[in-house]
Amino acid sequence: MLLRRLRIFIALILAICAISTSQAQDAAIIGPNVFLRGLELADGVRYTASFIKPTDDTVMRNLSIEITLPADAQFTEMLVSRQVQFDVIRRNRQGQFTLIWQISRVDAETPLDAFGFTTAAPLSTELEFYLVWQDEDGQTFFENFFELPSTIRGDETEAVITPESAAFALAGNSGIHVSADSPNPLSLHILANDFNPPPEYGDIWWCSLVELGGLDAGDSAMLIVPLRRPVAPFTELFLFQQQADGSWLPLEDKGIVTADGQFVMYRHPGGLVATGGEAEIQPEIIPVEAVVIEEAPPENPEPAQQPIVEAPPIENNQAVQVEQWTAPPENPIILPTVPPVPEVIPPPPTQNGTINDGTSNTIIVGEVTVTPPPAQNGTINDGTSNTIIIGEITNTPPPTQNGTINDGTSNTIIVGEITVTPPPAQNGTINDGTSNTIIIGEVTVTPSPAVISTISDGASNTIIIGEVTLTPSPAQNGTINDG
Repeated sequence: MLLRRLRIFIALILAICAISTSQAQDAAIIGPNVFLRGLELADGVRYTASFIKPTDDTVMRNLSIEITLPADAQFTEMLVSRQVQFDVIRRNRQGQFTLIWQISRVDAETPLDAFGFTTAAPLSTELEFYLVWQDEDGQTFFENFFELPSTIRGDETEAVITPESAAFALAGNSGIHVSADSPNPLSLHILANDFNPPPEYGDIWWCSLVELGGLDAGDSAMLIVPLRRPVAPFTELFLFQQQADGSWLPLEDKGIVTADGQFVMYRHPGGLVATGGEAEIQPEIIPVEAVVIEEAPPENPEPAQQPIVEAPPIENNQAVQVEQWTAPPENPIILPTVPPVPEVIPPPPTQNGTINDGTSNTIIVGEVTVTPPPAQNGTINDGTSNTIIIGEITNTPPPTQNGTINDGTSNTIIVGEITVTPPPAQNGTINDGTSNTIIIGEVTVTPSPAVISTISDGASNTIIIGEVTLTPSPAQNGTINDG
């Protein structure tokens, strides 16, 4: 509970500092539990995005963090922490970079590392932030918003400030916030990144070194100091103070990383103080030249080439077979296992028994029976569309009538048994105008006298699953029709 309160305090301090800074934007906290901040350094602008867990014991699984930069951003570096298991950058057709970090699991009590990148200049338009993750129960959560991050200048290593109150104030363009109850001007000096205490003090990654002068004996000042590289929010860091003889003395106090992962806050007793943590918390910097960038495919890709595998030289008079590789079709049709060998029974004399296709693809698997009587047509017709018939289709109209399964300008898929048996003088119709028809199961069209029994569809999609029965009487047509 104490640690939780301390974290809330640190987050509030950071928000107050951002609001009181002239360079900052209006919003310090962009989204719920999300902090996004930029720090202008001498060699570019370092941005971080951090997510604060809802509770200390939250377990996060299957995390994917994506930050899409504006098209005019001059991306230079990507920072990858110890937790990240997969990282990549994708560039879309508009030239925008999307930076992606993926993590399989973050245990309870373990903070989520900050996600950072560097640009040559401050962003001028919004970036997009997207985070999706799951809890232990498999419930999915996400954050998604567009925002122009606030920035703080930290491109100078020297600064002087005279505290006017105990409130935090920026010391020049050093990026250091100072809170001190001191009437004296305070001088600050940030040491170079390659200056560190000797390795005899342990396997420590030194996150920052700041020399503070001007304090009276026994006084101290609260500082918020830029880190050399971003660290997980609320990480505790060791403090070491250099002594007069050049040795380093560990301090009892600890530093704590701010909610955005960019700074460390601690009480500085004066002199030279270094902050450090375990070596594994140091994120890796990957320059743009070494980052894996995936290019978006073109909008109209060229047809796939069909390379020919060249044969190796023939040795010992042995012939070598050369195989030619052919690219698979873009949209293969996969059919279920069905009875093979379609059968078409020819109509009796003086009649037409037709399976007709105009300008489309027709696939018929199973048994199709077209048996019109004399002087009539038995037709399975397709005009300008795709027809797939799987199963048994029986079309048996009586004399002087037509028995038709007809498709005009749409896709027809018939799976199962369809029986069209109208008696004289009536129509039995399954009709579809300009849409897709899918019939699965048994369809029986048998209308009664003087009644037209119709399953009709004008310009929409029709799906029939199960048994449909139409019972017409004599002297009519039995039709499954698609206009």
